[in-house]
Amino acid sequence: MIVDDLATVLLISFIFPLVVGTVGVLVTRIVQDLPPHKVKFYLGFVVGISISIALISLLVWQGTTRWCWFASPEVSFANPRDGSEVASQERVRGESFCISDDARLWLVVYSHEVDRYYPEALPPERDGDEWALPLYIGVEGDAGQRFDIVAVVVDDDADAQLDEYIRSGERSGSYPGWDVLPPGFGEVGRVTVTRENGDAP
Repeated sequence: MIVDDLATVLLISFIFPLVVGTVGVLVTRIVQDLPPHKVKFYLGFVVGISISIALISLLVWQGTTRWCWFASPEVSFANPRDGSEVASQERVRGESFCISDDARLWLVVYSHEVDRYYPEALPPERDGDEWALPLYIGVEGDAGQRFDIVAVVVDDDADAQLDEYIRSGERSGSYPGWDVLPPGFGEVGRVTVTRENGDAP
């Protein structure tokens, strides 16, 4: 079982061995009548061992739970890979790192040809750290053109802008895109792909 709470990690890896070790030293002092200098030595040894266990546990915990105190939010793409060729529609899949479950993760397609960003109509479906979304990449006639698939985390204002952009496009049938990503869009991952010949099956 992976422990995902820092307080629990510290309790198990530091406080518990410290208390047990200290009690052991005190019991030994009573039973064997240890001199004070040896008691101090053994207590120092217990503290050192407890700190070492805690540090090792924290490093292991960091590796298994993606400790995010000093890390930036990030997304890796499982499909498509950077530099690959894609159809006009792809099921984009990836994994998020240091992105909370309540964070709003969206995908945006950037066209190198027209130098504009086109937000996807829906956020990805998230299952823990993994996510997926069917994504349209370009339009008919875009074969051979380069696109970036950009993962962004948005704040409340940016989320409202996205909603309004999608609603406006649904009313007008036009999705003009943006020259730049508005404020509140934090890029967390990007891959560059090329549209292959032909449409998605």
